[in-house]
Amino acid sequence: MRRGGFTTGADLFAALGAVAARRPRDAFGRPSGDDRDHYAAQWLAAAVYLDGTEAALGRGLWHG
Repeated sequence: MRRGGFTTGADLFAALGAVAARRPRDAFGRPSGDDRDHYAAQWLAAAVYLDGTEAALGRGLWHG
């Protein structure tokens, strides 16, 4: 993404990966602990960015 000029997206997805990697797991590998809000917020930020980027690219194709 970074090479394609989507530096914000690359940063958001790197942060999402870092938050996901730090999430504690139970004996079965399922996420556990109190970090759900931070993970959800980071996931939502990445999803909103992706939605906005997709919309902007679509407008660029139609109006280009």
